[in-house]
Amino acid sequence: MKEITRGIANMYNTDIELDYKDGYPPTINNINQSKTVLEAAKIVVGNKASSPYLSMGGEDFSYYLQKVPGCFFFVGSAPDKQKLFETPHHCSHFDMDEKALLVGPSIYLNIIDKIKSNFFSNYKIPSGRGNIKKFTVGSKKVNIIDESYNSNPLSLNFSIKKFDNLKVNPNKKFILLGDMLELGKFSKKLHIEAAKDINKAKFKKLFVYGNYITETFNKIRTQKRGKILKSTSEILNMIKNDLNNGDFLMIKGSNSTGLNQITKQIGSKS
Repeated sequence: MKEITRGIANMYNTDIELDYKDGYPPTINNINQSKTVLEAAKIVVGNKASSPYLSMGGEDFSYYLQKVPGCFFFVGSAPDKQKLFETPHHCSHFDMDEKALLVGPSIYLNIIDKIKSNFFSNYKIPSGRGNIKKFTVGSKKVNIIDESYNSNPLSLNFSIKKFDNLKVNPNKKFILLGDMLELGKFSKKLHIEAAKDINKAKFKKLFVYGNYITETFNKIRTQKRGKILKSTSEILNMIKNDLNNGDFLMIKGSNSTGLNQITKQIGSKS
């Protein structure tokens, strides 16, 4: 480009300043990943799946491909009676076959099916987000379901329902809840409302640790109320004295309540 501009400048006896900036790098697919995608696509659309045409278009995905091997692929959406590439994407008379919306997800499902043997082999649930710990007290072992990383009305509702669906005798299920913080002027109201979903769940006892969560505790059915705990030692004593061998205890609360740190001290590796 510099030589061309220099030649034009000499031809017209003028000066040309070239200000060139690199745009997106080329999108270069990994051979192995491309093979996996092509095989998965053929399961969905048969021989209509093929290696793509070469394109000079820029694409953000190229930055991902600089870090990890991958494959960028196109999903055709032209109606059956329309010639390929007859209509540009960005125009007033663009049309598409909406069945194409099913093709992309279907290909992804087949990709996962091909690599699922090792897809999650190295994945570990982050601490405080549902991982299970075994806590040994004398001759008994207690299962701690650690949901203590954070808590808000939506995540609490989800965790309660997930715990309720756990296929364990309800008499073996216990819950320890901490405050849901940063709810502002609606804090008391939202803590009271949380009791509705908790009362619907099947478990033996609810224990609480914190100030706002006592509003929830007071709305829980009497037979499901455990204790209001005020210190780490009381939490540990509750686990030792109120839980039996094989029981499950779900712990959930906002990070700032300290429950997350207390839970880290409890139990051995899951």
